Amino acid sequence: MLENIATIGPNKPHDPFLTQQAGKIQYKILTRKDELQSKFVLGSKQEKIDKNLKKLPEQPDFTKLDELAKETGEKQAGNNVFRVKDRYFNKKIKPIEGTLKDSRKNLSYAESPEYDDLQLVMDAFKKAGADVLFVNPPINHEWTNFIGMNQSELHKYYEKTEAQVKRNGFKYLSLEEYSDSPYFLEDPIHLSWRGWVQIDKALTHFMKEPVPTSYPKTDHKYYFKKEPLQKKLKQELKRKKINLQKKAAESTYRLLFYAY
Repeated sequence: MLENIATIGPNKPHDPFLTQQAGKIQYKILTRKDELQSKFVLGSKQEKIDKNLKKLPEQPDFTKLDELAKETGEKQAGNNVFRVKDRYFNKKIKPIEGTLKDSRKNLSYAESPEYDDLQLVMDAFKKAGADVLFVNPPINHEWTNFIGMNQSELHKYYEKTEAQVKRNGFKYLSLEEYSDSPYFLEDPIHLSWRGWVQIDKALTHFMKEPVPTSYPKTDHKYYFKKEPLQKKLKQELKRKKINLQKKAAESTYRLLFYAY
């Protein structure tokens, strides 16, 4: 859902068949990429890790860590108004800044099929007996104001997510209150610097809490209810299917012609 906040969009549902085909191609590409990268690992990052570990306090002190994260964020964010990484701002936002102004006035996540995806994930965790902390990150407040997003609609998303997660018996952490705190995010939606300090702090407490022995049964209202396709959408999908069949037939004809 959050990609609609950070991209030109808003992105809308795509044709299921074309989406499935694109997904298969992307999967093959990523599989091949993993195979190649696993054979050509370029050195180790241990030296970099050891160097940066020296900057951290010997014992976890989240106040000091937050101060260190803030200093790092100030250096990397520069002077852009959104206080995100300068590299991201200059590459992704600045070239199209004018087109993004007030571009999300009608965007709302009060209703979305991705709540159903969330439920499926939680059902899998229940089946595995996993102890999980769900974290809902903040969204850059300067950014949502700039794109014209309705703050009350955004708050509904946080409320609805929290209710669903807790109703399923899982622990939940909302970082919504940090949406206007600087250097929590490296771009409009992804955690960085101070954001990860809050995650570490939450995980420290989470690891000390008792593991649940069971989870409540899933409420059926959280399952996806497939609505009938609208008439126009049905016609559009039928037209695309016919066009694909024609193209396949033409390709077969050309192959037979060349063979002859």
